[in-house]
Amino acid sequence: MESLNDFLNSKTFPDFYKKRLQPTLQALDRFYYKTRKFKLNLSFILYLVLLVLGIALSFIFNELIPFVVIAVVMGFWHFWVLDGAIKYYEDDEVRNPRSLFKYKVIYPCLQESYSRFIYKANQRMGTATVNRSMLSSVPILYVGGEDFFRFYIGEIMLQFSEIATNSFQNFTGTTHLFLSVDFHKHFKTRCVVKQEPIMRSQKMPKKYKAYIGEDESPLKLDLIKLETSQFEDEFVVYGEDQVETRFILTPSFMEKMVRLQKKLCKRIEFSFVNDRMYLIVYDMFDLFEPEEVLANDNMQLLKNKLSVIGDMTDVISDLQLDVKLWKS
Repeated sequence: MESLNDFLNSKTFPDFYKKRLQPTLQALDRFYYKTRKFKLNLSFILYLVLLVLGIALSFIFNELIPFVVIAVVMGFWHFWVLDGAIKYYEDDEVRNPRSLFKYKVIYPCLQESYSRFIYKANQRMGTATVNRSMLSSVPILYVGGEDFFRFYIGEIMLQFSEIATNSFQNFTGTTHLFLSVDFHKHFKTRCVVKQEPIMRSQKMPKKYKAYIGEDESPLKLDLIKLETSQFEDEFVVYGEDQVETRFILTPSFMEKMVRLQKKLCKRIEFSFVNDRMYLIVYDMFDLFEPEEVLANDNMQLLKNKLSVIGDMTDVISDLQLDVKLWKS
């Protein structure tokens, strides 16, 4: 089975797009065009009515306070107008645009590329899983989110979802993309790769305190020097063992992670713990929502969305799973 990026760049994808995806995307574009037109027309009428009312009240009361009241009312009314516009145009073709895009566009593309594929719109990665990643030095108390995916590359199981936490580093309350990869074998050592938003002139901390679960004490990892300038310009590595960490972070793998970070222009951190690799992309734009402003019937736009997932899974596929990485 070819990878997602191979599928997106294959000669068969344009035909797949035309037959399987384009009818849904065109329906979404018609839906958003109608709702935008409806919102503009209704908003314009509403603003005219409120403007006339505000001027009339100003003459009656001889002061500008009514304008302030009207502005507040306009704000509330505007939200109701936008929400009402969507409900007004619900029909047999598009009842739920977000769900339609996920199940009729994203789902078929991933199902075409990965085996044993599962998607659950209202599920997310669990709080315990996020804590086990050791990517946080403080307990994660709660993880919200949606769009849970699970699939296999060979015997390697990948799971990822959007997550939103109440206490994750300096990104409280934002949405992140969190990925867990189960290799079904144990790494010889544990390591964490951070991308700290600090000045390069500052001295890196020699220890990293990783929170690993409610029943265990925080683990202190040592700063690892790799002598790979391009990678260390972007990332800081902490681990239990200098030598074993270098076996895991091969030159090829580090090169791909640098390339992925530069492509996304987002803060990326990852870890290798026991039999799993964890990866988080902070403050991630939503990959699984239709575009309300741009045209959805745009093959290149869809490729750009999906290639983010493809790039992440390609890193996993190309990871050199040498026998030296595992416990015997």
